[in-house]
Amino acid sequence: MVVLDNNIMQKEKPASAGSKILHNFFSPFNAAVVDKLDENKFPVTGRTEPDEFGIFPFGEESGEECGEKNNEKILDAVKELADGNAEFALCNDVFGRVRVQAAEKNFCYIHPTYGTVSRFGLIPTACSMDRIGVLCKNMRGGFELLSQIAGKDSRDGAMFLDEKYN
Repeated sequence: MVVLDNNIMQKEKPASAGSKILHNFFSPFNAAVVDKLDENKFPVTGRTEPDEFGIFPFGEESGEECGEKNNEKILDAVKELADGNAEFALCNDVFGRVRVQAAEKNFCYIHPTYGTVSRFGLIPTACSMDRIGVLCKNMRGGFELLSQIAGKDSRDGAMFLDEKYN
């Protein structure tokens, strides 16, 4: 069971990237990782809400109105694993919040080398830093999933397309 942050496009599903600006946007196509999940029989069982465009919120819209401090807000992807609703989550962890919260919950976050996993269909935070990674309960399962979603994709200009690099 895999959940996706909704900055990873899944055809005909909401893809707001956590932003009110995109609250009515539904993806017209699947991200490359979604197609690979389908091909390899990893069912997508839900969507999670990331920080707005993957950027940690500050100010009045940061959860303070709910009595939370910024550093106490648990990300939806981490919460889904902690609650047992998913075995894996795919996320774009540009600034390290997923990695920190994963470690706090005794989970793992695999942050792949740039160009390992296609970013096609990912709503970007900072294009040169975006990478889809795997949040998981154990490394063995996480690397198994990573091996299924990794690989070249001509639609992503950061991918190595020459066989000698793969």
